[in-house]
Amino acid sequence: MPVTMHFAEALLIAGQQFNLNLSEGKRLFGLAAHSSIGSIGLLLALLFFAKRFILRHKRPHVELPLMQKLMATGAQLSLYSLAILVPATGLLAAIYSPNAVNWLGFINIAQFANEQSYQTWRNWHELSTFTVLAILSAHAGAAMYHHLIKKDAVLKAMLGEKLAAKIKSSG
Repeated sequence: MPVTMHFAEALLIAGQQFNLNLSEGKRLFGLAAHSSIGSIGLLLALLFFAKRFILRHKRPHVELPLMQKLMATGAQLSLYSLAILVPATGLLAAIYSPNAVNWLGFINIAQFANEQSYQTWRNWHELSTFTVLAILSAHAGAAMYHHLIKKDAVLKAMLGEKLAAKIKSSG
């Protein structure tokens, strides 16, 4: 389910970021779907945040040089923060949108139409989205470097024992 949600969100982002030639009806449907998925993403991010920082869920452990450990921790903390910031700024942009934004298809959350506030929150939403993409790309690249070049256990630790074993057995 999380993988499906990530791909659905990616398609919705692509359709909106690159302003594909969509009819007005499809654009509004996409915006409503994007807002709905984003709000679900915010709830999941808050749950993951609580699991990691409040319940102190165990983190994977791999011996790394200090600089690599600091970079990995920085990337993880940035991604946790951005997982909350991206949907939160999207929600604020929707609240201040001059157009109706129908959450779950029927609840209009655009309650305080204000073009200046809308543009400010939309700009923050887009900037934070691109920041996530940059950090995720670097993080995934580092994981692949460890797996393919260094041949250490970093990727296995990131994926977890069960998923790593399943991938190894299927490949």
